[in-house]
Amino acid sequence: MEQDLADSFEDSVPEPEFKQVLITWCALIAGGVALYFWFERRQSASGTSPTSGHSSPVVRREFLDKAASDRTPASTTAAQKPNVLSEGGTSRGWAFNKSKAREESLQAGRQAALDRLQAAHEAATREAQDMARVKAEEARVEAERKKMEQAAEREAAGKLAREEASKNVALMEEMKRRKEEQKRRQEADAAEMARRKEEALVRAREERAAAFQGDIKVYAKLADGDADKRVLLEGISAASSVLQVKEAVQRHTNVHISDQTLVVNGNVLRNDVACLVDFLKTAVSEICVILMRRPGSTRTVQPPTMDDVEGLDLYD
Repeated sequence: MEQDLADSFEDSVPEPEFKQVLITWCALIAGGVALYFWFERRQSASGTSPTSGHSSPVVRREFLDKAASDRTPASTTAAQKPNVLSEGGTSRGWAFNKSKAREESLQAGRQAALDRLQAAHEAATREAQDMARVKAEEARVEAERKKMEQAAEREAAGKLAREEASKNVALMEEMKRRKEEQKRRQEADAAEMARRKEEALVRAREERAAAFQGDIKVYAKLADGDADKRVLLEGISAASSVLQVKEAVQRHTNVHISDQTLVVNGNVLRNDVACLVDFLKTAVSEICVILMRRPGSTRTVQPPTMDDVEGLDLYD
């Protein structure tokens, strides 16, 4: 009966609620069976049938036999006593056998009900275990899927990071190459500008030297000496370099180049590669180089001020 009920409700109850419904029905059936056995035992103890409010035939017969024996005379009773005893024993044996058979039937019913309940419980347990295994397998598959997805995401992120790093390296190399190229271009431009400037300076110097072509004499005199005493620097012209002038001054005055400070037209000759013509503004026939010794030399002479230099007659 329980299996039929379970089969009838299996199609109407949703799958997730089937286990709870089955357990509920099993509990109801067990309660009904227990109530039935309790009621049957109570009816057996009171001598009445569970289907009727009257006493059983065996009890009625025993009662009638007892009443008849009470109304029978002593002789009759004594004569019939063996028969009554035999009939009473037969009735009691039959009732005992019937009661025993009914008890065995009830016990068999109880056992069958217990077996059905046990089978239902085992089936529910197996179903729960199967569901647990299915859920565990689903959880394992889901975890494996998530793990694979995470691994794929990490791989994609790593690949993207490597690509970005490669792009950054290439971009940095390109920027470095461009900077180096720009630096080389700037250096080349600076060198070209310096070359052009030097060429322009050479051309200007040549032009000025051409303007001073002729018999231009270069003299040297001490700033602290006699203004009329000066030395002609032979081999020196307006196109001579400052270094050549210093060497000529050293030859004629015995003053070392490192101790010399030469002044022409108010300008100190500092650049050794420059020419005298670079310090001239107008055409002249003579150039006088003022020689001043530096402090610490043989003759210590304080450097003159610009007013002193301007007051000197450079072209005597």
